[in-house]
Amino acid sequence: PVFANVYDVGHFAVLHKLNQATQDVLKQGGVFHCAIEVHGKEWSFGGTKRSTSGVFLNAARKCDLHTYRESIYMGDCAKDMGDVRETVRVLRPQWNGLEYDLLHKNCCHFCEAMASQLGVGPLPQWVHHLGDVGARLNDNV
Repeated sequence: PVFANVYDVGHFAVLHKLNQATQDVLKQGGVFHCAIEVHGKEWSFGGTKRSTSGVFLNAARKCDLHTYRESIYMGDCAKDMGDVRETVRVLRPQWNGLEYDLLHKNCCHFCEAMASQLGVGPLPQWVHHLGDVGARLNDNV
């Protein structure tokens, strides 16, 4: 099975409360970090300070930078761990950490790309809805 693991960004109570209001009550998404879990390993994407891949590996549901929220079943993947590692190897050069952009090239975009390569997905729209709204507003300013 493949899961999208969703986290509240950081460890700030105010963001957790914001996400409770925007997603749990209003059903409009929130400020989330996302990662793809397959075969008990979790991959995601983040910014870096030098020109290197921003793709990183964690133990599933254990990203130290964010607060775990929930896992979403994305489907089953026919790839074994070797095939998954090869998929990540191919994706890494396309996801340079210096190119990370909060609105246009973030962890949710990476998760969409990885899920597609694994033959599952897409992410539920609510995971990236608030970011998409921010991107549209930013692009129209």
